[in-house]
Parts: sequence; structure tokens; C-alpha cells
Amino acid sequence: MTDALQDVLQSHMEIFFEQVLDRLYMRMDNILRVMDKPLTEQEKSVLRNRFKTIWDNYSSHIIYTTMHEPTLQNHIIHEMWTAVISQFEECLKELLDTRNPGLSVTLGLDFMYSQKLPKKEGH
Repeated sequence: MTDALQDVLQSHMEIFFEQVLDRLYMRMDNILRVMDKPLTEQEKSVLRNRFKTIWDNYSSHIIYTTMHEPTLQNHIIHEMWTAVISQFEECLKELLDTRNPGLSVTLGLDFMYSQKLPKKEGH
């Protein structure tokens, strides 16, 4: 029963990955189309490999925690999304700067998506 459950969870994670990846492509492509340069197939391939590595690392943790330590599941899922969003931001900056050096800074992307908020004085 445990192996069957693990197989089902793995299958769902793979389907979910494809859905998330499609949305990430679409989101990035919409941003890049502003520059009249949609994502190329080569760029999509590179992005897929980078996101797949993150996804594979976290999906095994999610499957394990779902089966053995459900109380940790939300923490692992939060970590995975943080890593995926961070990778999305990094890839977007790289793509923009490859096409137009310095554009990510000009657009304020260094700060727009950053989770590192400046510390308030006195805190």
C-alpha cells in the first residue's frame, strides 16, 4: 500500500510540475513580449532544467512528509515555493540582462520581487 501511495503522489507531483512550469513560461513570456522577444525554445529548455532540479529535490521531501511526517508538509511546500519563486526571479533577471544589459536594474526587478526587505532603523 505504501509503494502504491508513493507512486500516486509521485505521479501527481509530475503533473503538477508540468502545470506550474506552463504558468511560469507564460508569465515570463508575457514579461519578455514587452520587448518583442518571446521565449525561445532553447531558453524554455534551460528554464525547464533549472526548475525541474528544484522540483525533483522538493517533491521527494513532500512525498516523504506526506507519508511519514504530515505536520512538516506545509513547511516543505513553503520552502519549495520560495525556491521556485527565487529561481523564477533569477532566470527573469538573467534573460532580461542577456537581451538588454542592465535592464533588470532599470526596471527595478532587483527590488520588486525580492523577499529581503530593508531593515527599519532602530529595529
